[in-house]
Parts: sequence; C-alpha cells; structure tokens
Amino acid sequence: MLYFKDLYELLFKSLASGDRTVIHNICCTGIEAQLMKQINSRSENLVQTWEVESYVSKPKLISDTAAPAPQDGTGVRQKVILFHTIQSLTRKKLTMYGEKEEKAKRKREEKKEYFMFQEVTLNGQRNDWRVWGQVYETDLEDYFYEKNHPLEVFEQARARSSQDRMR
Repeated sequence: MLYFKDLYELLFKSLASGDRTVIHNICCTGIEAQLMKQINSRSENLVQTWEVESYVSKPKLISDTAAPAPQDGTGVRQKVILFHTIQSLTRKKLTMYGEKEEKAKRKREEKKEYFMFQEVTLNGQRNDWRVWGQVYETDLEDYFYEKNHPLEVFEQARARSSQDRMR
C-alpha cells in the first residue's frame, strides 16, 4: 500500500501547489482535466500547501479488479483504496508586490476518501499506476435503484457532466 499512499499524498500536494507536470504524470485523463481546471481558475496570488497530519487507520484495499482486452497482453487493472486521514490545507494570499502575506488560513479536517488507481498493460508492457479518481461507497439501496433504473441514472450523470462543463 505504500506506493498508493505516496500517489495519494503526491496528488493533493501537487494540486495544492499547482504543479501541473506532476498531475499530468500521475493522473488518468479524466481526473487530470478536472484538476487542471481547478488550478487554472485559481487566483495567481494564492499559495496553498496540503499535508496529511496523520492516518486514522492504515490505507485499506477495498477492491482489486482486472479485465483483459481482446488484444493479447493488453488489459486494465484497478484498485480502490480507502484513506482515512486527518489532513490540513493552508491558504495564503500574497500582496501585489509579493513582499507580505495576508494571514494564512488553515483548514484541518478528518476525511475518509476512496480512490481508484489504474494500471494499463499494452502488448505485455505494464505502465505505471495512475490516479483514476475518487469513488464513493454504494449501499444496497443505491445499487438496486441503479440496477432497476439504468437509463434514469445515466441521464442524471450526463446532466451533471454537462453542468460541470459549463462551469
């Protein structure tokens, strides 16, 4: 789990600091686009730092699935990991001349987050694990609703996606 823990922390540190290169290198396309949009919408004089203060529990493997593709030696493997942390985000705004900073604002909170990581194999060549994105728990009620109303769930997701693109 150490590798996934490192990717998880690197993801949020890079998002906070606005490091586009790292985000590009460790994220799958979908989440990369979302994070780049967040970074690009930030004020240039905003400086952020993110850190895990502690792990409430060790990262836990929730799911490990693999699917082969029709081509030999090609497939996808995905793991979902639960991270239960106490983390903080500190925000500072620089003055116009960068000489002084306004008082830093620090937000500290306990979070349970499920992240999916993906490894793609092409023609027998394994690529590095990448962050696919955050996923959420599904209870039995949600599962059966989605199973019995697939078109409605699809339309709701498509509407949310359209709204996100317009923002």
